[in-house]
Amino acid sequence: MKNTLVIFDFDGTLADTAECIVAAVRRAYEIHGLGELNEEALIAAIGLSLPKVLSAGSQAIISEEVMLELIETYRAEYHALAEEYVQLFPGIHELVVSLRDQGYTLTIATSKSRKSTQPMIDLYWGPDVFSHVIADEDVENKKPNPDMIHRLMEQTSSSPELVIMIGDTIYDIQMGKAAGVRTCGVSWGNHSRGQIEKASPDYVVNSVAELANTIKSLGLI
Repeated sequence: MKNTLVIFDFDGTLADTAECIVAAVRRAYEIHGLGELNEEALIAAIGLSLPKVLSAGSQAIISEEVMLELIETYRAEYHALAEEYVQLFPGIHELVVSLRDQGYTLTIATSKSRKSTQPMIDLYWGPDVFSHVIADEDVENKKPNPDMIHRLMEQTSSSPELVIMIGDTIYDIQMGKAAGVRTCGVSWGNHSRGQIEKASPDYVVNSVAELANTIKSLGLI
């Protein structure tokens, strides 16, 4: 019998990264003279591709050349700040380990680069908990396009009825629905429960315990 494929988003779902992202973008804007950061617009865009996130927080028109430089600056600033700012949400580490021990196949689909994500995964769980990680550079079409999920399903030989996508933004839910899999929104991340509900996920949860019960209720291993 095939195992259930659990796909997690990273930012805002597994790890609280918003403060680090905002601080790194603010510093990158300062370095490149892009003016004041619109923090609310920036946070609303987290989950999309990095150029879209970086554009969302600025009222300036960012040229392609400046964007390439901005991306490099942001990534350097994020890397420098991550150890201080990034932390897992309470209970997430235990949930992931428990699901692994129960036999679920665990994966990650993130709009972050592998260089930004993999060190955090290795720090918190080591190399053997998540069977596959799909990062921004692994697909041409980004969230909410379903390519990340399709890639993970191919890599794990999973069919849609055995897959659940878990994320904190409407982009995660839209991606999951486009791929034809179950979707679960978490309310502790970058989008509110109300925003997530407008995307019509199969489930919305307010706590890690509720998420664990939701996955268990699927009756699939």
